[in-house]
Amino acid sequence: MGNERERQDDANTYLCEKTGQRVPRSEPVCPKPEEACKYRSNCIIYAIEEDHVYSVSDNRSFTGCSIVSCGTLRHELEQLRRSGVLDADKVLYAAPGLHEWPNEFEKQVTRKLRAAKEISNRAIVVYGSRCFVDTLNPERTTDSLIQEQEMNAVRVKAANCVDMLASKEERDRIGGEQKVLWLTPGWLRHWDFIFKDWDAAKFNEMYPRHDKAVVLDALGYVDELMAGSPERILEISDKMQLPIESFAISLERLKRLLAAQIAAITS
Repeated sequence: MGNERERQDDANTYLCEKTGQRVPRSEPVCPKPEEACKYRSNCIIYAIEEDHVYSVSDNRSFTGCSIVSCGTLRHELEQLRRSGVLDADKVLYAAPGLHEWPNEFEKQVTRKLRAAKEISNRAIVVYGSRCFVDTLNPERTTDSLIQEQEMNAVRVKAANCVDMLASKEERDRIGGEQKVLWLTPGWLRHWDFIFKDWDAAKFNEMYPRHDKAVVLDALGYVDELMAGSPERILEISDKMQLPIESFAISLERLKRLLAAQIAAITS
């Protein structure tokens, strides 16, 4: 009887090699999408989930849904809007880099979530899982803040803004053996604001552990900055004591992450 049940489980589920969990074949969803996984390149669960997202990403409308996002990704999201991919009712941006100030993060993002609730009956939140951590209660994170609003909202499945542009596996391939500090163009655009409270000692404490900084650039921003204001790149590089490089990417991963959540929230 036990063996028969096990055979039925095997027939109706896939095994996640990372977690050891059985995932239903009827709903093949990665149990740990925000974590790096050495099995992912050969994972049937991930492959089927990706195929599903691709199948809906080109024709899934965001109508009836608002977006609440960190201002760091404003230009990437606006590019998706201009291309017609992101036809959301409204995209609401909080100030960039609010992870540096948890209290201000809570105030601004809560206000944006409430505004989104007034505009649409659904919302997608473009923040990482640990962009917000309550200093008094570390268990209270970004997801907690969303749940407290009691609204029909989901968060993109990514650890942070860098992870929304390139997965951990992709970054490992790009970085090779070097220890890379990963940045998005928004970090350079808003550098003075995000790091306004940092002094030289904090920069020295944080960044010497890396070999270089790499900007994941889907919009050609770094090339424009190098052509028009190369001294700005040098200034930021000097503060970090790291060379800065850019790596051209597409917005396909961000597009897929958004499509996955609009599919989830409408299913």
